[in-house]
Amino acid sequence: MKHLLYGVGNRERIVASEVIGGKENMMEVFYRDESDTVRREYSLYTPCVYINDEDPIVSKLYDDTPRQKLLGNQFYNLRIDSDSYYNLYYLRKESENVFMPFRQSQWMLQSGNTQFKGMDFDDPLRLYWDIETLTSKGYDFTNPERDPITIIALWTNREDVFILALNDDGKTSPQENVYRCSSERILLQKFVDCVREIDPDILVAHNGFRFDFPFIMKRAEINDVPLQLGRDGSVPTTFTTSIKFAEKSDEYENVNIYGRHVLDTYFMAKRFDSVARELPGLGLEQCVKFLGKASDDRTYIEGDEIADVWRGEHPKWTRDDLIRYALDDVKETQILDREWGIGVFEQTKMFPFPLQDVARYGTGNKVESLFERAYYLYGWSIPTPDPKRSFSGGYANPFMYGYISEPSVYADISSMYPTLQELLGIQPPKDELNIYSDICKFLKRERIRNKELAISLFKEGNAVDGARINALQNEQKVILNTASYGWLGSPWTKWNYYDGAESITKHGQLVIKEFNRNVEKMGGKLIKTDTDGSLIIPPKEFQGSHEIELEFVKLIESKVNKWLVDELVK
Repeated sequence: MKHLLYGVGNRERIVASEVIGGKENMMEVFYRDESDTVRREYSLYTPCVYINDEDPIVSKLYDDTPRQKLLGNQFYNLRIDSDSYYNLYYLRKESENVFMPFRQSQWMLQSGNTQFKGMDFDDPLRLYWDIETLTSKGYDFTNPERDPITIIALWTNREDVFILALNDDGKTSPQENVYRCSSERILLQKFVDCVREIDPDILVAHNGFRFDFPFIMKRAEINDVPLQLGRDGSVPTTFTTSIKFAEKSDEYENVNIYGRHVLDTYFMAKRFDSVARELPGLGLEQCVKFLGKASDDRTYIEGDEIADVWRGEHPKWTRDDLIRYALDDVKETQILDREWGIGVFEQTKMFPFPLQDVARYGTGNKVESLFERAYYLYGWSIPTPDPKRSFSGGYANPFMYGYISEPSVYADISSMYPTLQELLGIQPPKDELNIYSDICKFLKRERIRNKELAISLFKEGNAVDGARINALQNEQKVILNTASYGWLGSPWTKWNYYDGAESITKHGQLVIKEFNRNVEKMGGKLIKTDTDGSLIIPPKEFQGSHEIELEFVKLIESKVNKWLVDELVK
């Protein structure tokens, strides 16, 4: 069953893959060998779309157009193959109903390969970067239309450091690893040269999509410097997209660089806080302080002081301090990436998407891709989504209001929806290959195994591997929870199954209510309930320490588990 989650491809250490311009049926695949050298190879594949064989456009196709009649009884029962995406886009435009897998994932869907297999988090070469700018006098905020870049700090996970500093006034002092540039144009060209020399697989900045990239791209345009950061010498391209955090979405300009990935630790922080809701703010320094990982000798300079420092008009800080401040920024960006980026990195080994897309796609898209990959492998027809309809959701109820002075604990039912999915035997009827249950069982088994392994590694003092495995099991938990309910009940997923999702939520309501009844029978008081857990005031005899509170929770858990087996499953 492992191939359902990781694909059948056995190519390891892939760090990027790109469709070659002008050769749309060929991928340029970049991989990093054991000597840490980037190699490239080329792989042929055939782009495709899925269509119904009764669509009128089918009769207009040339007789020699490659096509494959697919097995099964689902709507998309014909696959049209073409060496040209232009032809496929035409089909998609002219047909009544067509499904076209994401362009950037088609080679991975077909080959079964994914990125970063066989690699640990720090095996790819990561470049952390940050810019400082000079706000013109009389203005409160910097603007790329008028204000120059004064410093670009670069730091890799191999601990290579490059500081590019503007020296158009002759006041930047010589320092180790500082390249003094006589003009902004030379500084920008040096930035391009450094990126191409370092040849990173991943570029990471904090708030890079909204500040660093737009700013440096505009300054490069003004200075007539081609920002040739791609591995093929191309300049970055952008497009408007969005990324979702819990119930909210952020729209932004995504940046694509050929052969590389672009990540933003600002979005990593936002993703973390959409669940934890603990961060004091989303600024770089705030996040690192929250994690307790700020260096004792870290240089802190406020944003509204930077221009004065650069001009030599600040009573305390100097330009040399500002250069150290910029270097500290990129080192702290690495701290956030290692803390919050490891989960997305581990996910990328599973899904047929580039790392940059795994970072922004919702979990539902990722679960869907597992089915698309398997159905392509078996030459099977693909369904269409059932029309949207409403159904009952989880149980939520507040029982107390206002200030509560008594000690409280939050207890939830571990993996409630995945457990119910398995106990109730939920299986989407449109999944004719019957892989849904296999995926859920494998995910659940792998998640439990990895959770136990992470605990063991931490106990042994192996914090690096412990953090990696713990991040993996956390991501597997999120994917499993989505597959067990949210994906089933979505109007956008092709294998959706509303009756199954509703059965899970209805039984989930019974479970959490039984949980609450046991709390009250034992003398506990309910504060609030939300879907799979409750905030409760334990009975007096179970107050006073974490250990005794945990004993209370385990007692409730054992009673509910017994009830599940004796009553609900029957």
